[in-house]
Amino acid sequence: TNSLKNQVNNNISDDFVKKGKFYYNNNNVKFRINAKRNIEYISIEELMDGIYQIVKKANGISKDGCFKELIKLIGYARVSDDAFHLLENTIYFLMLDGKIIEKNGCLYL
Repeated sequence: TNSLKNQVNNNISDDFVKKGKFYYNNNNVKFRINAKRNIEYISIEELMDGIYQIVKKANGISKDGCFKELIKLIGYARVSDDAFHLLENTIYFLMLDGKIIEKNGCLYL
């Protein structure tokens, strides 16, 4: 309810930042491995960090390979249609931010 949301927002310390419907400690968003959460409960910022880290480690990876690796790290066996669309949007935001590029079908920093 709104009163509960107001209580949380009014009593949360300044060490936490709210982005959308998610709260972060010191605006430090890191991807959490094997957190056993539905992908819709993972913020776009956390997914961006996960994809960025995978691309950085792989030094070039296909989108499908990146998506499969990220989903595996979350604890799932396959990329659902909903997850695919969310991850496509995440890639788009990373490219808009200039953090990754797509070249010859692969993702690079």
